[in-house]
Amino acid sequence: MKACMRALVGLLALALIAGTVCGQFAKPDEAVSYRKAVMRIIGAHFGRIGAVVKGQTDFDAEAVAHDAGIVATMSTLPWDACLVAGSFDGETTLKSMVLDEKDNFMKGAGAFTQESLKLGESAKTGDLNTVKTQFGNVAKSCKGCHSRYRK
Repeated sequence: MKACMRALVGLLALALIAGTVCGQFAKPDEAVSYRKAVMRIIGAHFGRIGAVVKGQTDFDAEAVAHDAGIVATMSTLPWDACLVAGSFDGETTLKSMVLDEKDNFMKGAGAFTQESLKLGESAKTGDLNTVKTQFGNVAKSCKGCHSRYRK
């Protein structure tokens, strides 16, 4: 439990400083690395919840709440790094059209963040059905951007 709390405190500290750092990528590849790292963490923790939702793993309310909290926190971070000119070549799956459709992209990003924050709250209830419903809402918000803006 102490390790979980330390990890959560570390993530919260990252969230607090991220706002000042995100807009200051010296090179486009730094933006790519940053957003890939954030998305990798989101994917790992969302995947753990998905395994529970699909019945592949036993429901542990504390573990799901922990994972959902990380998804919620991390969902606020990658968006500035998605709007860095020159960061769409090389090893990235983000299409450059996000720059042309910034308002629409950010609307989708905002929806994902809001649904992820709701997932964090729903997981605190300890009710698997509530988590399942909100997990589906988050997944839909992911698909909304991925289908249009992912290579």
